[in-house]
Order: sequence, then structure tokens, then C-alpha cells
Amino acid sequence: ISIYESKIKKLEQPLLAGTPSYATPSNFVPNEVLEEVFDNVDRILHLQDWHASLCMIYLTITGTSLFQYSKNLLYEFVKSFQKMQNKKDDFVVVFKNKNCLFWNSAQNEFTKRIFQKEKYLKEIEVVLPSETCDLFLEEMKNLKIQSKDRHQWINVFKSQSKKINAYNILIFMFKVITQTMHKTKF
Repeated sequence: ISIYESKIKKLEQPLLAGTPSYATPSNFVPNEVLEEVFDNVDRILHLQDWHASLCMIYLTITGTSLFQYSKNLLYEFVKSFQKMQNKKDDFVVVFKNKNCLFWNSAQNEFTKRIFQKEKYLKEIEVVLPSETCDLFLEEMKNLKIQSKDRHQWINVFKSQSKKINAYNILIFMFKVITQTMHKTKF
């Protein structure tokens, strides 16, 4: 671990790839396109990992993929992106459109699948490490949810037991992800 401040000002381009079951459209576009669409590329890259984690948690618990239809959209998106051949302006327009389509689909699937497995997901409880609760509390500052729900989340993350069921973890994570990555207006 380096304790010295990096002289690199621009974030390095990660590999443009991802496992479709765990990926988002942003996994397949260059940082310069993400910079045009989102305020904070670092946050988008971070939330790509959250999305993958969310998908893996659901798969581990249920044995099924969370985004069975939405992942298929990514194949189409990649083909569209490959045809762009470095035309940044066109790429941005196509990405905005495809990103919106993906997240609309993902929200529908998430709601459907979480509801289908709600009873089962609520039976599985975990104790969150304090560091995770601190991270989630930090995310609460950015999350725009109703005050009743907000109060509920804060109570869970500040509680002594730090117990939470899988259902609520998945819902919280998805809210955080979609409030940043699912832009309907540009």
C-alpha cells in the first residue's frame, strides 16, 4: 500500500468487460463516455462492483440469476458499442439510451424477483461488520428516500446487533445503485 498521493490525476481505464449476469452497461464503455454522462466516474466504477455483489448475493441465496432478461440486453449493447468505432458523440447518445433501457428492465426484474423470494430472503439474517454499517450510513447521505424508510435504515445500521436480513440488504444496495446509475434525464 502506498501512502503517497498519486501523481495520476485521471482514473485509469479498467478492462471494458464484465460477466453479463453481474454487469451494467457502464462496464462496457470507456471512462471518457462515463465522464460525459455522470458526475463522478469513480462512483460509477464503485457501483459497478456493488451491482456485481448484489447479483452474487442473490444467486448464492436463491440459486437463480437476479437479472435473467436484463443481462441479455447487454449482448445487444456491446454489439451497438462495437459499431461506434470511437465516435464519442454517437457513443454517448447510444450509451444514454441503452443505459436507460437496461435500468428500466433491471428495476422491473428486481421488483419481480425480490417479491417472489421475499419470504425466503427475509429468513436469512446476517450481522454486518461495523465498517459495512459505516459505509452504508455514508451512503444514506446520498440516498433520496422517504423519511420513514430513511429512519428505518439508519436504525438498522446504528443498532447494536447490526442484524439485517438479505431482503433488506438487497433492497438497500439496489436503491443506492439505481439512484446514481439509472438516469432518466440527461
